[in-house]
Amino acid sequence: MEVEEAQYLAARILTKLLTDNGINHAFLGGFALRTLEHNRKTDNIDIEVDVLAGEQPRHNLIQLILVSDSRFSVDSLGRLFFTPSGAPELHVLVETLPVGSLNLPKNLATISPGEGPVPILPPGILVLTKIKRLSSIIDSTRPKSVQKAARDTADVMFLLKWLARNEEHIDFMGYEAEIPERLYTATAFVAQT
Repeated sequence: MEVEEAQYLAARILTKLLTDNGINHAFLGGFALRTLEHNRKTDNIDIEVDVLAGEQPRHNLIQLILVSDSRFSVDSLGRLFFTPSGAPELHVLVETLPVGSLNLPKNLATISPGEGPVPILPPGILVLTKIKRLSSIIDSTRPKSVQKAARDTADVMFLLKWLARNEEHIDFMGYEAEIPERLYTATAFVAQT
Protein backbone atom coordinates (compact mmCIF):
# COMPACT_ATOMS: atom_id res chain seq x y z
CA MET A 1 0.00 0.00 0.00
CA GLU A 2 1.28 3.47 -0.91
CA VAL A 3 1.24 6.41 1.52
CA GLU A 4 -1.41 8.20 -0.56
CA GLU A 5 -3.71 5.16 -0.39
CA ALA A 6 -3.22 4.97 3.38
CA GLN A 7 -4.08 8.67 3.70
CA TYR A 8 -7.29 8.23 1.69
CA LEU A 9 -8.22 5.19 3.76
CA ALA A 10 -7.64 7.10 7.01
CA ALA A 11 -9.72 10.01 5.69
CA ARG A 12 -12.61 7.75 4.67
CA ILE A 13 -12.60 5.97 8.04
CA LEU A 14 -12.47 9.27 9.93
CA THR A 15 -15.27 10.68 7.79
CA LYS A 16 -17.54 7.73 8.54
CA LEU A 17 -16.71 7.77 12.24
CA LEU A 18 -17.18 11.52 12.66
CA THR A 19 -20.34 11.60 10.53
CA ASP A 20 -21.85 8.68 12.47
CA ASN A 21 -21.21 10.67 15.67
CA GLY A 22 -22.68 13.91 14.30
CA ILE A 23 -19.34 15.74 14.24
CA ASN A 24 -18.90 18.16 11.34
CA HIS A 25 -15.45 18.16 9.78
CA ALA A 26 -13.48 19.12 6.68
CA PHE A 27 -10.08 18.14 5.36
CA LEU A 28 -7.72 20.89 4.31
CA GLY A 29 -4.07 21.36 3.41
CA GLY A 30 -2.14 19.24 0.94
CA PHE A 31 -4.42 16.25 1.32
CA ALA A 32 -7.48 18.32 0.33
CA LEU A 33 -5.59 19.60 -2.70
CA ARG A 34 -4.87 16.03 -3.79
CA THR A 35 -8.61 15.27 -3.78
CA LEU A 36 -8.87 18.06 -6.38
CA GLU A 37 -6.28 16.20 -8.50
CA HIS A 38 -3.26 18.31 -7.58
CA ASN A 39 -0.16 16.13 -7.90
CA ARG A 40 1.19 17.16 -4.53
CA LYS A 41 2.76 14.96 -1.87
CA THR A 42 1.96 15.52 1.78
CA ASP A 43 3.26 13.94 4.95
CA ASN A 44 -0.01 14.14 6.88
CA ILE A 45 -3.70 14.80 6.68
CA ASP A 46 -5.13 17.92 8.29
CA ILE A 47 -8.72 17.89 9.44
CA GLU A 48 -10.70 20.78 10.89
CA VAL A 49 -13.21 19.35 13.37
CA ASP A 50 -16.25 21.03 14.90
CA VAL A 51 -15.18 20.62 18.52
CA LEU A 52 -14.31 23.30 21.02
CA ALA A 53 -10.69 24.41 21.24
CA GLY A 54 -8.81 23.23 24.29
CA GLU A 55 -7.24 20.11 25.67
CA GLN A 56 -10.35 18.31 26.98
CA PRO A 57 -12.49 18.43 23.80
CA ARG A 58 -9.50 17.27 21.73
CA HIS A 59 -8.82 14.50 24.25
CA ASN A 60 -12.47 13.36 24.01
CA LEU A 61 -12.30 13.38 20.20
CA ILE A 62 -9.07 11.38 20.16
CA GLN A 63 -10.51 8.87 22.65
CA LEU A 64 -13.59 8.42 20.44
CA ILE A 65 -11.33 7.70 17.46
CA LEU A 66 -9.06 5.32 19.40
CA VAL A 67 -11.98 3.34 20.85
CA SER A 68 -13.72 3.13 17.48
CA ASP A 69 -10.83 1.84 15.35
CA SER A 70 -7.68 0.06 16.54
CA ARG A 71 -5.74 1.22 13.47
CA PHE A 72 -5.49 4.64 15.12
CA SER A 73 -2.92 5.26 17.83
CA VAL A 74 -1.32 8.12 19.74
CA ASP A 75 2.42 8.52 20.26
CA SER A 76 4.17 9.80 23.40
CA LEU A 77 3.79 13.39 22.13
CA GLY A 78 0.02 13.02 21.80
CA ARG A 79 0.03 12.93 17.99
CA LEU A 80 -2.65 10.86 16.29
CA PHE A 81 -1.56 8.26 13.71
CA PHE A 82 -3.29 5.80 11.41
CA THR A 83 -1.58 2.50 10.55
CA PRO A 84 -3.37 0.42 7.89
CA SER A 85 -3.85 -3.30 8.47
CA GLY A 86 -1.18 -5.24 6.62
CA ALA A 87 1.13 -2.21 6.30
CA PRO A 88 2.68 -1.68 9.75
CA GLU A 89 5.47 0.41 8.22
CA LEU A 90 3.02 3.17 7.28
CA HIS A 91 2.07 5.72 9.92
CA VAL A 92 -0.20 8.48 8.64
CA LEU A 93 -0.07 11.55 10.87
CA VAL A 94 -3.55 13.02 11.43
CA GLU A 95 -3.58 16.66 12.57
CA THR A 96 -6.90 17.56 14.22
CA LEU A 97 -7.68 21.27 14.37
CA PRO A 98 -10.70 22.71 16.21
CA VAL A 99 -12.99 24.87 14.06
CA GLY A 100 -11.76 28.46 14.04
CA SER A 101 -8.36 27.71 15.58
CA LEU A 102 -5.32 29.33 13.97
CA ASN A 103 -7.75 31.80 12.34
CA LEU A 104 -9.17 28.94 10.24
CA PRO A 105 -12.77 29.20 9.01
CA LYS A 106 -15.45 29.05 11.71
CA ASN A 107 -17.99 27.77 9.20
CA LEU A 108 -17.44 24.24 7.90
CA ALA A 109 -18.89 24.45 4.43
CA THR A 110 -17.68 21.41 2.50
CA ILE A 111 -17.59 19.72 -0.87
CA SER A 112 -16.80 16.06 -1.59
CA PRO A 113 -14.79 15.87 -4.81
CA GLY A 114 -13.81 12.81 -6.77
CA GLU A 115 -14.66 9.26 -5.93
CA GLY A 116 -15.44 9.35 -2.25
CA PRO A 117 -17.30 10.90 0.61
CA VAL A 118 -14.28 12.79 1.96
CA PRO A 119 -15.38 16.37 2.73
CA ILE A 120 -12.92 19.19 2.10
CA LEU A 121 -13.18 22.93 2.47
CA PRO A 122 -14.46 24.43 -0.79
CA PRO A 123 -11.58 25.57 -3.04
CA GLY A 124 -12.69 29.22 -2.72
CA ILE A 125 -12.06 28.95 1.02
CA LEU A 126 -9.17 26.48 0.84
CA VAL A 127 -7.14 28.99 -1.20
CA LEU A 128 -7.49 31.51 1.63
CA THR A 129 -6.04 29.06 4.16
CA LYS A 130 -3.03 28.72 1.89
CA ILE A 131 -2.72 32.48 1.32
CA LYS A 132 -2.93 33.10 5.07
CA ARG A 133 -0.04 30.76 5.82
CA LEU A 134 1.99 31.87 2.82
CA SER A 135 1.81 35.51 3.92
CA SER A 136 3.49 34.63 7.22
CA ILE A 137 6.47 32.82 5.67
CA ILE A 138 6.96 34.33 2.23
CA ASP A 139 9.87 36.59 3.25
CA SER A 140 11.63 34.05 5.46
CA THR A 141 15.12 32.88 4.58
CA ARG A 142 15.00 29.77 6.77
CA PRO A 143 15.39 26.71 4.51
CA LYS A 144 12.24 24.94 5.80
CA SER A 145 10.18 28.12 5.45
CA VAL A 146 11.51 28.66 1.92
CA GLN A 147 10.40 25.10 1.03
CA LYS A 148 6.96 25.66 2.60
CA ALA A 149 6.59 28.99 0.80
CA ALA A 150 7.41 27.38 -2.55
CA ARG A 151 4.92 24.57 -1.89
CA ASP A 152 2.23 27.01 -0.71
CA THR A 153 2.80 29.24 -3.76
CA ALA A 154 2.31 26.22 -6.03
CA ASP A 155 -0.83 25.31 -4.06
CA VAL A 156 -2.26 28.83 -4.39
CA MET A 157 -1.57 28.86 -8.14
CA PHE A 158 -3.20 25.44 -8.54
CA LEU A 159 -6.28 26.57 -6.61
CA LEU A 160 -6.60 29.85 -8.53
CA LYS A 161 -6.48 27.92 -11.81
CA TRP A 162 -8.99 25.39 -10.43
CA LEU A 163 -11.34 28.23 -9.45
CA ALA A 164 -11.04 29.88 -12.89
CA ARG A 165 -11.57 26.57 -14.72
CA ASN A 166 -14.68 25.84 -12.63
CA GLU A 167 -16.00 29.42 -12.85
CA GLU A 168 -15.75 29.89 -9.09
CA HIS A 169 -14.10 32.62 -7.03
CA ILE A 170 -12.23 33.26 -3.78
CA ASP A 171 -14.87 33.16 -1.04
CA PHE A 172 -13.96 35.83 1.51
CA MET A 173 -17.49 35.86 2.93
CA GLY A 174 -17.60 32.09 3.35
CA TYR A 175 -14.34 31.99 5.28
CA GLU A 176 -15.79 33.69 8.39
CA ALA A 177 -12.40 34.28 10.02
CA GLU A 178 -12.13 35.44 13.62
CA ILE A 179 -10.07 38.41 12.39
CA PRO A 180 -11.03 38.98 8.72
CA GLU A 181 -8.70 41.97 8.36
CA ARG A 182 -5.73 39.59 8.66
CA LEU A 183 -7.08 37.61 5.74
CA TYR A 184 -7.53 40.70 3.55
CA THR A 185 -4.04 41.93 4.45
CA ALA A 186 -2.53 38.50 3.74
CA THR A 187 -4.25 38.30 0.35
CA ALA A 188 -3.07 41.79 -0.62
CA PHE A 189 0.46 40.97 0.54
CA VAL A 190 0.64 37.72 -1.45
CA ALA A 191 -0.83 39.41 -4.54
CA GLN A 192 1.91 42.08 -4.43
CA THR A 193 4.79 39.61 -4.17
